[in-house]
Amino acid sequence: MTIYLDAVWLLNLLLDFMILRLTARLTKTNIRPVAMLMAAVVASAIVPFSIYFPDSVFVHPIGKVIYSMLIIWVGFGWKNIRRFMHIWFTFYFVSFGIGGGLTGIYFMFSRSVYLSNGNLITWNSGYGDPVSWLFVILGFPIVWLFTRSTMDKQSLTNYRQDQQFKVMITMNHKQVVTSSYLDTANHLIDPMSKKPVVICDQTVIEQMFTDSEIEQLKNVQETLDVTSLDQHLVDQVHFVPYQGLTAGQRLLLVIKPNQFILFDQEEMYTCTKVLIGLQFDHLTPDETYHCLLNPQIFKELSLQSA
Repeated sequence: MTIYLDAVWLLNLLLDFMILRLTARLTKTNIRPVAMLMAAVVASAIVPFSIYFPDSVFVHPIGKVIYSMLIIWVGFGWKNIRRFMHIWFTFYFVSFGIGGGLTGIYFMFSRSVYLSNGNLITWNSGYGDPVSWLFVILGFPIVWLFTRSTMDKQSLTNYRQDQQFKVMITMNHKQVVTSSYLDTANHLIDPMSKKPVVICDQTVIEQMFTDSEIEQLKNVQETLDVTSLDQHLVDQVHFVPYQGLTAGQRLLLVIKPNQFILFDQEEMYTCTKVLIGLQFDHLTPDETYHCLLNPQIFKELSLQSA
């Protein structure tokens, strides 16, 4: 069997470089291209090393673990044990994820298992045929992009979950418990009372008001005429100016809740200085949350916990 060592090494060099690049992306680590290339060269050197020195300690599992640490040290350097271990584990996660994805797809479309005389027979063609090599060359970037996209989405989901809180709003003798999201861009403050404004969407509005009251509130938001409201609503609502992205200065219809409670893990905080801005639509297409929190309310929470 002929082994084209230069082709095998070059392919591994490219694959290792992409794995290291994805590792740097997932760990949010700035790494110089030269250092990444050097780490890829060290990583790919295991191929000729394992062929010329098959009994070396670096071919065995313990040796491979030590060798992988050398790869991370060359590419990412050393600052502290926590950072190093985080990058090292991510490197293995990416390698196993991409390798497992390629292996699963390959064996799903290839016939490497046969039934002969009632026995299962498997075969392996060593370093592969041209079709398998072409599959690796084309399939690796696809799996790499899929893994990167999936992890980016997961990171965004984790970030959003860290910014989500459960809240309970009491209004008109009704209690609404819903999910909220801390919107760091929401700095809307009532210029008169200096109270922060929390935005609630259609889902919350439908639980706080009747259909008739919702139609009245929608009409007031469009016409800015509060005379069409029922008297008990007139005393609860007013307008807060805000700067729209496209329409310039606008007015937002807000109400003062009887009670606003925020739940942070096992703690419960009552916010007394807050207004509810009404948005007659859903905040997100997937409706993962129905309320946009204002960062200013956490100043009051800090005072409560102090």
